[in-house]
Amino acid sequence: MKQRIIYKIIVLLLLFIFSIIPFFVNKECIRGYLVFNYGINIVFLVIYVYLESNRISVFLSPVFLTLLYLNINFFIGSWAYNEGYIYYPNWIKDYNSFKHLGVITFYFNLSNIFLLLSYEAARNRFFLLRINYNTLKVSNKSGLIIIFINALLLFLLSKINLDLSIIGGTGDFSIAPKSIIAIILFLLIKKRFNKLRIFYYLIVLFFFVIASYDNKRDAIFLVLPILLIELLDKRIYYNIKTFFITLIPLSIIVYFILLMSIARGYGQYPVSGVIESTKYVDDYIKTDEFIIYFMNNIEVSSTTYNSMHAIEIILEQPNLMTYGETIIKFLFAPIPRKYFTHKPRSMVDIYTMISDPEFRKEGNSYPIVIQSEAFWNFHFMGLVFLFFLYFISSIFYNTLLKQLKYRLLSGVNVVLLYGYTIFLYIPRGNGIGDFVIYFTIGFLFYVLLKLIFISVSVRFK
Repeated sequence: MKQRIIYKIIVLLLLFIFSIIPFFVNKECIRGYLVFNYGINIVFLVIYVYLESNRISVFLSPVFLTLLYLNINFFIGSWAYNEGYIYYPNWIKDYNSFKHLGVITFYFNLSNIFLLLSYEAARNRFFLLRINYNTLKVSNKSGLIIIFINALLLFLLSKINLDLSIIGGTGDFSIAPKSIIAIILFLLIKKRFNKLRIFYYLIVLFFFVIASYDNKRDAIFLVLPILLIELLDKRIYYNIKTFFITLIPLSIIVYFILLMSIARGYGQYPVSGVIESTKYVDDYIKTDEFIIYFMNNIEVSSTTYNSMHAIEIILEQPNLMTYGETIIKFLFAPIPRKYFTHKPRSMVDIYTMISDPEFRKEGNSYPIVIQSEAFWNFHFMGLVFLFFLYFISSIFYNTLLKQLKYRLLSGVNVVLLYGYTIFLYIPRGNGIGDFVIYFTIGFLFYVLLKLIFISVSVRFK
């Protein structure tokens, strides 16, 4: 135990040392160095997980998912910009003109350390939430009825598109009830079936993809609760077998991304949905523009450029800092702007209006990662904000782990799993506001479903 703690401290010290190096890299060489910088961060993160006794729960935590999301994005993105595999040529020109890449890289490196420290701080048992939960008891007959009802609702919701802008959010909020339904089905599948569970999970995911092919992000996020409930009691071993097993879900995710990308118009194939896209995957991969399209599909080019550009803007124009405005925006979401002209604006709105006004006027936006939003609001003090944000999220995550271990089928687990699933909205750039709105809608929908469950003899004690 003490030896592991010593090794983890060494890893943190090495991360700090490598955080400083970008300051001393020549401006002409910094772009090439970024690939190594984020690559070495990924290596240290993997080592950090390896030093844990329960590697699965650590690996799937909000902190590590955020760290991997950012560092893998920037690792691939830095390479893509160096090689010119970018969908928008003007982004390459702007990226090459950044004056503060050393400072930007230093900040992102430091944010890795602060997030790791927040996770360690939240692991103290003193912070574990005590929740009085209700166990969901499902008979064989009512269980099948509930599965049927949820599957039917998932199909019906695929025909509905509900605009979230009316209450200050972005996108289609029918994705919230779809996700709640999928999570309930995952828990029922885990509870009822010993064999072929993966097959049933894939069926649910496939129907979700068909119902929401324009929301590849949400389909990918739904893989997380499956991994958590299936692997929570497992121990990860770093070997060849683990490597190939890991390739299976990754391959499925990539395949779903390709299907949804073709359905959305990439490659300009004559398709009207995901199922028809299956015929064109091979041809799509063979196109000359595939790498450029794929970098855009997985949002690597956008995430890398806009997240770094946002910090570049603040370093050049510190008077644009918002001092928490974008963080508290969700508190004013129900109030129409015509009644409150000083209503706080979202980060994507502020950034996109400055970065590309015409693009924003067309109703579009560029999300930036939560680390960049924290810097836009608080400069380097944004690291303190990140610490507390992930400290709180880690407390809820640790509570979820305890719940899943002792009471798989419970209403609390459905709600916590849903919150866990959509938490990545925050680091991806949707902001805390969208997370709160989507979580509220999902929670209210679950309450409605609970009433339906009671009517089919599901008993809560």
